[in-house]
Amino acid sequence: MTCWQVNLISVEFKVGNIDYLKKALTDLNINYSSHDNTIINTRGILFKLEEGQVETQALYIGELNKIKRQYSKVVVEDVAKKKRWVIKNKGQNKMELRRY
Repeated sequence: MTCWQVNLISVEFKVGNIDYLKKALTDLNINYSSHDNTIINTRGILFKLEEGQVETQALYIGELNKIKRQYSKVVVEDVAKKKRWVIKNKGQNKMELRRY
């Protein structure tokens, strides 16, 4: 009988652009490696890009949520730059976009 167990979770995470995900990981100073259509970081968070799934241990769900927030921020910043919108930070994870 084992005295420990590892709970794996699978979360849906649609990545539209792999470069955005790589930038988000780099912005968070998270080391990763990529092979074919998967990315794995040093903590064992596995991004299966074709299936839109992420697999990790339950104890890393907080780090996964940070990655998802940073990915969203990278996407918003890139779209704002392309549309020539101005981003104003309103607080943690809050932004205001304005077009002049």
